[in-house]
Amino acid sequence: MTSPRVALALLACALVAACGPSTAKKTLCANNLRELWVCQIQFAKKEAGRTVLPSATGSAFWLAIQEVGAAANPPLDADVFVCPLSGKSGGKGVTTYRGPRKDINTLPESAVIGSCSGIHSDESMCVLKKDGSVRVVEKSSPLHQQAIAETAP
Repeated sequence: MTSPRVALALLACALVAACGPSTAKKTLCANNLRELWVCQIQFAKKEAGRTVLPSATGSAFWLAIQEVGAAANPPLDADVFVCPLSGKSGGKGVTTYRGPRKDINTLPESAVIGSCSGIHSDESMCVLKKDGSVRVVEKSSPLHQQAIAETAP
């Protein structure tokens, strides 16, 4: 059985060959945000019959997820917290993703809870909504502006 990370690596290789390295890295960035969405749901606490996520905001939200994920078996891969276009390496206490500007527990499903802003050379960004949808959007997109307004470094 192939692990999800191996499958993503194979996909990235195919994309680099077909589309070029920048497009492949944007796809990996979007996949990282999708994986972070899965992780935040997986590591959420259950209190009084409802799901409670960390109340931290900005990148501290993702770092709170990272801390819980490090104790998981198997531990969460730190590279998921870093946009491949950033040139940074993943590690404890490192994330390049913006997190929710407000407590995620109070946000509607349509809210943007994560994005990578200012990293892609063409000024596009990957955007994660609370409902789990992820999109790569151009700077001219209204969703780009929504992401800037609803997330914080």
